[in-house]
This record gives sequence, C-alpha cells and structure tokens, in this order.
Amino acid sequence: MHWLTWIAMGLVAGFAASAFLGLGKEMPWPLLLGLGVLGALLGGWVMHFFGFSGPMQFNWRWLLSSFLGALAVIFIFREFFTKHRG
Repeated sequence: MHWLTWIAMGLVAGFAASAFLGLGKEMPWPLLLGLGVLGALLGGWVMHFFGFSGPMQFNWRWLLSSFLGALAVIFIFREFFTKHRG
C-alpha cells in the first residue's frame, strides 16, 4: 500500500505542480505526471529523513511534501532539459 499511496500522491502533486508552473502546453502530460511521481518520492524521502513515517492514508503534510518535491523536480527538468529559459 505504501508505494501505491506515493504513486497516487505523485500523480496529484505532478498535476498540481504543472498547473502551478503553467506547463500544460509546454511539456507532455505523461512526462509531467511521471516527474510528479518522482518528485513525490523525493519529498517523501526528505520527510522520512526528518523522522516522519510514510503515508498510509491521506495526509495534508504528505501532500504538501509531494507537491514541493514535484515542483522542484519539474522546475529543474524544465530548466535543464527543455529550450525554455527564464
């Protein structure tokens, strides 16, 4: 259940982060959602590093960490691997 929770939260976080950055037309949705899952895993690792246990049910703290992780991963990917500058 732990990995399924992270994948679900990553999909939600990837969608929210891409909408926040306004990337719907700039990058394909499957890529954005995949980066969102990667960002959610990154956010979860950081939370686990600070001593919080993983999500087994919906929790705002974990959704926020997933969103921030997805935001960071999508932003870094956009800056280094696309032609977008600025």
